[in-house]
Amino acid sequence: MEVFHLDSADDEVVKAKFGPPKGFPRALEKMTQGKTLTDLNRVTFEFEDPLLMALCFDVLNKKYSIY
Repeated sequence: MEVFHLDSADDEVVKAKFGPPKGFPRALEKMTQGKTLTDLNRVTFEFEDPLLMALCFDVLNKKYSIY
């Protein structure tokens, strides 16, 4: 079985990269436009294993109804 390593220096199978939080002025701007705030915390996941990615997606979907 072929394994794709994210970085040969470690054994991590998932990495999470958090983006900057939404600024207060932008949040107020969206509210005045009648939009909702759904992306206050942003994160990108990198998976070594596609099966693990599918499992994580399913868990998040069951908890938060993202799809």
